[in-house]
Amino acid sequence: MKKFDADFKKNAVKLVIEEKLTIKQVSQDLGIGHSTLNMWLSDYRKGKLFKSEKELEKDLEIQKLRKENRVLRQEREILKKAMGIFSSMSKASTEL
Repeated sequence: MKKFDADFKKNAVKLVIEEKLTIKQVSQDLGIGHSTLNMWLSDYRKGKLFKSEKELEKDLEIQKLRKENRVLRQEREILKKAMGIFSSMSKASTEL
C-alpha cells in the first residue's frame, strides 16, 4: 500500500474543492485510487485532513473522556435513585 504525505493529500483535495475538478479526473491525473481520494475528501469534510497527529490524538482523547463522563453521570444517577429507595425503606422500617 502506497503512503502519501499530508501535503499531497491536501493538494489533491484542493484540486477537487477549489479548482472544481472531478474526483475521477484528479485521481487519474495523480495516479491514486478513486476511493482513496473520496476518503481524503471525507476526512477533509470531517475536519480531519488538516489536523496534525497530535490534534487527532487529542480529539480521540476528548471523545474517550466524554464517553467516560457520560457513563459516570449515569452511574451517579443510578446511585442517587438507589439511595432514595434505601432511605425510604429505612424510614418505613423504623416507623413500625
